[in-house]
Amino acid sequence: MDEAQRMTAKARLETALIRLMDEKPFPEITVTELAARAQVARVSFYRSFSSTADVLDTLCARLADEMNGAMAELLEHPGEEEMHAFLLHYLQGVKRHSGTQRPACALNRGILAAGVSAKIGRTKRGAARYDAAAKLGVIASVAGAWADSGLDETPQEMAAYIMDQLKRLWNRAAGERFLKTAAHSRRA
Repeated sequence: MDEAQRMTAKARLETALIRLMDEKPFPEITVTELAARAQVARVSFYRSFSSTADVLDTLCARLADEMNGAMAELLEHPGEEEMHAFLLHYLQGVKRHSGTQRPACALNRGILAAGVSAKIGRTKRGAARYDAAAKLGVIASVAGAWADSGLDETPQEMAAYIMDQLKRLWNRAAGERFLKTAAHSRRA
């Protein structure tokens, strides 16, 4: 199997994992089931991955890279209009891909969110790591709760709600930084 075929198999396995996670809890997904859904042989699976957890880890790393690229500027220097547009697009995707609201979906969303957050956290240093984690935590938690509760509100309403929460977080973080700076300069 050449590199192009291996990449195709890896991509198909990642896609198959996402689809299976819509149907059942991740811990119940087997290599055999995943390979069959991806239409690859088990031997091809093991050329690319060592386990289903390895597929999940690779998927989380890819999603984290994509989110870092798409959100780096938003997380560090958020413009209100850009953040609102991003949230609206994200929430429309949540609604579009929500599928059935079974417990397996909520469990799997948590597994993916934790994996992606951990990968993103490793790419930042100092306060930027915690600022990004807090912002992503607000977005993921509220979007997850919205999906779990049946998506009763519109994506526009949820984007406005999340923006309000993020503004509170930004204002509190800026205030705390100001107080720490002021206290430090008084000691000097």
